[in-house]
Amino acid sequence: MPDGVISIDDPRADDVRALLERHLAHARATTVPEEVYALDVDALLDPAVTFFSYRAGGELPEAPLRKYSSNLTYDPAAGMRIRP
Repeated sequence: MPDGVISIDDPRADDVRALLERHLAHARATTVPEEVYALDVDALLDPAVTFFSYRAGGELPEAPLRKYSSNLTYDPAAGMRIRP
């Protein structure tokens, strides 16, 4: 995966919104309702929330992130999704 940047992002951006919609659809299709903890765009706009994304060349990645840093690892079981 090319080097990229993790930075504060706008959950209203078209590509981020599409990613969040796919993530929520998957979470709702595969998890009982009381255990879907993913936030939608409106919830992510709460002033108490700071939303970050990873971008390589200005784009959200095409493949799953396996490692965010030397200390943080992607966990598919946690339901983290990125653009397919």
